[in-house]
Amino acid sequence: MERLIVVSIVGVDRLSGGYGAAKLAQERAIQSGAVPAFVVRSTQFYELLWRFRDWGPKDGVWRVPEQLVQPIAVAAMARALAQMTLAKEPPAGIAEVAGPQKERLVDMATRWAARRGEPLEVQELPDDTPDGRASRSGALLPGPHAAITGPTFQQWLDAGERDPTEPSNTAM
Repeated sequence: MERLIVVSIVGVDRLSGGYGAAKLAQERAIQSGAVPAFVVRSTQFYELLWRFRDWGPKDGVWRVPEQLVQPIAVAAMARALAQMTLAKEPPAGIAEVAGPQKERLVDMATRWAARRGEPLEVQELPDDTPDGRASRSGALLPGPHAAITGPTFQQWLDAGERDPTEPSNTAM
């Protein structure tokens, strides 16, 4: 094996608990191994809205985490990852990939639900944990050297987003 690629999350090094801490530990373990490795951190995917939606609105209210993000389409991330993987010189250390525009997750969810004709009230779910405070204040935003790619969220919506869990939508 020539090299190992780890896909991780932008801002994981600015979070302290749970999944973020586990992803950071994974990055460090793989980077300290015998096989040369690089990490590609991505911002949140537009398609995660389906997962949040699957967790279920209750009584006509859909609660989403209070986050400031700069999300990306899965297809755009996949193209960027493929380019980095096939490059003669892969990124040194850690690379970041993000979509072109900052968004509040609640605004994305509201527009997405409206586009789908879902009569839901969308509310931010307050999270006063250290990671919650970090997420709403920009900890999940990319740094100044991130590769910026893909459509904006609105362009993605206008293009007719697809449910990534449907078998007919898994091919790229």
